[in-house]
Amino acid sequence: GLHNWLGSALMMTGDTRGAGEEFSEALRLDPELELAHLGLGALLSASGRYSEAADSFAMAVELQPNSVQARLGLTDALRALGRVEEALVQLERVVELDPSFVDVWMARAIVLIQLGRYREARDMLSQATLIHRDHPGLADLLIRILAAAPDDSVRDGVRALVLMQE
Repeated sequence: GLHNWLGSALMMTGDTRGAGEEFSEALRLDPELELAHLGLGALLSASGRYSEAADSFAMAVELQPNSVQARLGLTDALRALGRVEEALVQLERVVELDPSFVDVWMARAIVLIQLGRYREARDMLSQATLIHRDHPGLADLLIRILAAAPDDSVRDGVRALVLMQE
C-alpha cells in the first residue's frame, strides 16, 4: 500500500517515471491491489497508452466491481480506443452505482448519440432531467436531440420549444 501511496504522490508532483515504478512495485508485491491498478491506469492514460490503461482499469474493475472511479477510467480509455459500445456498458453501470453523478448521464447520452441510438439518448435524457431538474446541460442536450436528431421519429420540435422556454 505504501508504494501505491508514494506512486500517487509522485504522479501528483509530475514524476511519472517514479510513479510508474512505485505502482509497478506495489503490484509486484500485491497483484490484487485495486488502487495500484487504478493509479497505473491513470498514469498510462495520461501518457496516451490507452490500450495498457484499459487493461489496468479493467483489472481494477474486476477486483472492485463497484468502483466508480475505475469504471470511469476504463470508459475514457475505451472511448479513446474507439471501443464505444464497451464504454457505454461501463457508463450504464456507473449510472446504476451512482445516479447522482450528472456528468455520467451526459457522457452516456453523448455515447448513445455517437452510436446513432437517438431514441435511447432521448429517453435516457428525459429520465435524467427528472432526476436532475436543475442541471441545464442535460436539458440542453435533450433539446438538441429533440430539435435536430436525424431520426424523424425522435425529433419533436414542439417539445424542444417547450423545454427551451422552461
